[in-house]
Amino acid sequence: TGASVTPERILAVLTGNATAAGGKVLQSGPDDDVFVYFMSHGDEKVFHVDKEPLHAADLHAAFEEMHAKKMYKQLVFHIESCFSGTVIAGLPDNLGITAVSSVNDTISSMWNCPHFGGGTVHGVNMHNCLTGVFEFSFFNLVGHSGDATKSLTLGEEYKALAAETTKVSPWHQQ
Repeated sequence: TGASVTPERILAVLTGNATAAGGKVLQSGPDDDVFVYFMSHGDEKVFHVDKEPLHAADLHAAFEEMHAKKMYKQLVFHIESCFSGTVIAGLPDNLGITAVSSVNDTISSMWNCPHFGGGTVHGVNMHNCLTGVFEFSFFNLVGHSGDATKSLTLGEEYKALAAETTKVSPWHQQ
């Protein structure tokens, strides 16, 4: 927690490297389904862990290592941040990963944040960002996952998220 969460430790946890992680790590195998959810700030091809950058290339390398170690049957990666689409762009197709980002790889969500003059409804500043709509919609969908009558496939989930977040164009890569 706190200062102990660094890009290096996150990558170590994902790849099962207990020495580098300095604690608990993912200990999954070839029959396991793995879900990874990142939420923070971002820049082009960067996800921020506090103020430290986790570069897309390093994350892709960690996913490739996880695949080589057979650490999952399928991996679902959700990422919510500005420029999150650029973090999943270029992720190799042969890794068995389904990735969903709050914005596609051609836009930032910053344009709609109050810090940059956006986030208004009928002239009233709502003090929010549209990526918050993605997060809210995602957790609303997850909250219903225990109800068998409302279970969604990943494809259905993405379509529901895309319908709710039309201004920021979430992105799905499989």
